[in-house]
Amino acid sequence: MCPYMYNFLYTRLLQHFLEDTDELWEKLCQRDFRGSQPEEMEQWREMYLRKHNEREMKYQKLKETMSSSIVKGQSGRKAQLAYMDTPVKAPRDVLRRQMKYGTGCVKMTKGPGVKPYKPSVRAPVYNPMAERPKVVKPVPPMLAKAMQMRKNMRR
Repeated sequence: MCPYMYNFLYTRLLQHFLEDTDELWEKLCQRDFRGSQPEEMEQWREMYLRKHNEREMKYQKLKETMSSSIVKGQSGRKAQLAYMDTPVKAPRDVLRRQMKYGTGCVKMTKGPGVKPYKPSVRAPVYNPMAERPKVVKPVPPMLAKAMQMRKNMRR
């Protein structure tokens, strides 16, 4: 079959099927583009394709503006450390425990020598072998009542 004949038959069959599928295109249009009506002398298929292309163009434009704003925003930003020239400090609770137990690191002084860290007179000397007094925590009233009820139930 020659190509002219093939194209002719193809367009005739396509026109025939397009007329039968108009209801399907209408349902697709109602589902995807609510409240839209075809323009004058426009079929539902043409309207669907037009609206679909408009949506794609809108998304492309939005994508371009977002990517350009991200690139523009990142060009001027730079991460910076807040305190680069000051030495690192330990957390407060660590410093308190070091003071309490007399431990700690060697401090550097401005002079040429290195002096070891000496705790203040206020800090007690830590002896791990010394016996610690037992601290009795008070029992909450509701727990005491529940324990008493449990004790009475076993009798």
